[in-house]
Amino acid sequence: MRHNGPPFVAVPNFLVKVKLSDTKPSPSCKKFANLISCKRGLQLVNAPEWTLHHFGNSKTLVADAAQASTHFV
Repeated sequence: MRHNGPPFVAVPNFLVKVKLSDTKPSPSCKKFANLISCKRGLQLVNAPEWTLHHFGNSKTLVADAAQASTHFV
């Protein structure tokens, strides 16, 4: 079947970053989120953490990877 409409453009829903122990969103994460107009971010860390950070129009949750992964299974 042929598609005659405009090309499909994928728009990211949220940004995911995995860090060892950084419990604050990195500057590159903030910059990239703004660049792609992403309003939500998730930074998984190997540390007991569950904090929501706000910057601009974006929110990033920094969460313990082991604990957060239970919400996706």
